[in-house]
Amino acid sequence: MSNFGGGSPGFGGGGRQFSGSPGFSGPSRGFGGVQKFSGGGGPGSFRHSDICLKEDIVPLGRLDNGIGLYRFRYRGGDHTTYVGVMAQDVQTIVPDAVSRGRDGYLLVDYDRLGLRFLTWEEWVARGGTPSATMQ
Repeated sequence: MSNFGGGSPGFGGGGRQFSGSPGFSGPSRGFGGVQKFSGGGGPGSFRHSDICLKEDIVPLGRLDNGIGLYRFRYRGGDHTTYVGVMAQDVQTIVPDAVSRGRDGYLLVDYDRLGLRFLTWEEWVARGGTPSATMQ
């Protein structure tokens, strides 16, 4: 497992604006919650993981398969800090773990990746390493 060497990869700027956007409700009302879907490989735990929905993105490290692990907040009213992946990263390494939601944003099946979606506090309490997200 390798760590990122300091600095942000430049995420967080650009993308869509969400304040007042009819499709954006923030994680407390949809983006942070688990959505169950069936089809393909069976049901999974999908979470909104599109980089366009996130801000204050800080790289924490890489999983053994090369997927980046990040600390971030969702744009909107939820001020909770989370640890997870970016759908755009996952799409290049494990494409069958990514799907597009009805709202047009990318979702990641954390179960398919063998990961847990955690708050920052949960991640720190588990040791604060990329392996802390493993199921």
